[in-house]
Amino acid sequence: MKKPVKKTPAAAAKKPKRLRARVSVNQIAAEPMQILGNATRPPEVGDVLKVLPDRLQSTVFAKTVKVDRITVEAGVTTIYATTF
Repeated sequence: MKKPVKKTPAAAAKKPKRLRARVSVNQIAAEPMQILGNATRPPEVGDVLKVLPDRLQSTVFAKTVKVDRITVEAGVTTIYATTF
């Protein structure tokens, strides 16, 4: 007699954590944001990213930005970006 195979729903599968950084978009004060998409490497100058502010949870509010510069002050990385 075979044992039943226990299936786990796709939603229960572990997803990788989103990359988080402080992002300043269009010269507005930097705020914590999640970087959406594949987090295989940290962002670099010239990259196009999709970011979502931490205060908003729905991806409807995500912004597509281009990285202009990246600074590190006292261990805090800030990404300065502009929208299209």
